[in-house]
Amino acid sequence: RATAGQILISPDGSIPLTEFGSSSGGYTAPLEENSGFKAVEDLGDAYEKNPQKLWTKEIRRSDIEGMFPEIGELKGIRVTLRNGLGAWGGRTRQLVFLGTKADATLDIANWRGDQFRKKFSLKSDWYQFPQFPDYSDPGFWLAKSNGGVLAVGTAKHFGDAKKVKRAGDIVDIAGIPTAGGYWLVSSAGEVFSYGDAQHHGDLAAVSLAAPIVAITPHPDGRGYWLASGDGGVFTFGSASYYGSMGEVALNKPVVGMEVTRSGKGYWLVASDGGIFSFGDAQFYGSTGGIQLNMPITSMAAAPDGKGYWFVASDGGVFAFGSVGFFGSRGGDTNRRPTSGMAVSNTGEGYWLVWDDGVSFPFGDTPDFRSSVAKKTVVAIEVVP
Repeated sequence: RATAGQILISPDGSIPLTEFGSSSGGYTAPLEENSGFKAVEDLGDAYEKNPQKLWTKEIRRSDIEGMFPEIGELKGIRVTLRNGLGAWGGRTRQLVFLGTKADATLDIANWRGDQFRKKFSLKSDWYQFPQFPDYSDPGFWLAKSNGGVLAVGTAKHFGDAKKVKRAGDIVDIAGIPTAGGYWLVSSAGEVFSYGDAQHHGDLAAVSLAAPIVAITPHPDGRGYWLASGDGGVFTFGSASYYGSMGEVALNKPVVGMEVTRSGKGYWLVASDGGIFSFGDAQFYGSTGGIQLNMPITSMAAAPDGKGYWFVASDGGVFAFGSVGFFGSRGGDTNRRPTSGMAVSNTGEGYWLVWDDGVSFPFGDTPDFRSSVAKKTVVAIEVVP
């Protein structure tokens, strides 16, 4: 402060320049990397309370794939060259991005030239990368309104309804317990079966008071329920009827349905977050009395049936019962509305998906590249 506003002038009239150098790996940048001074050890770097000493940042797999589209699906990142000064061998000077189609090499001349650091706003160029979730991890299916189905991760594609004559758009998808097939349902109540999924009937010949919005499989895989926007419930195969809201005037339409672990009860959720429980399904709470920023679009039940989640179109997640809250897109800048959510088989995480297919993992769920769906995604279903 004592020299604020003052300039030091050398005897020859020149102005001496100073440079501040810092690091997060033990050494400042060397002369050959366009630094104005010789590299020196940063003795203050190891200060235990220094928040810049060790830092982490999560980067979505699909964002890196977008930076290097030629690699296909990203399998891992390797640091193949460092400058030899400081911890871990020094600053990163070359990265290799391993993909299913090709590998991409990124040469990094210096701090200023590090495109990876700039792209993801990283604090330094001392990189270490964790082992990536393998694509043998569980996956999911995405259903599109035109009948298309995208299989992600270990999910297998058993067919779709893109070329099938339908009376309505596809609105939901449900997988069978063996992961060997799935059903699609249209807004007109038509059910289409693929793989080992058996057709147990539908509402194709029935005049509906409101469009169908959801299909939910029985835990034994030998039946399913359909739910309509007015709260109606329709049963097929081994699925039993435990009640509905079809004769009740609802504040907002029903948008989703989930079944209990026993198959002896189910929940309906409305777009205002109102919950309706039937059979052995327990009520754990709702957002029916809360003013939401955006409407609820989907729900998911905990694997043990002791709770459930809702997701709103802005990515906000609401957790009830024994389930954990693992994060959301609520309050973030969202390019597209969230059309659905799916819970991992452990119940310790979930995916949110935009209507263009971009998925967001939370908790223990792997980060899968699903944006190739591009548009009109209406539902997500996890592989059992």
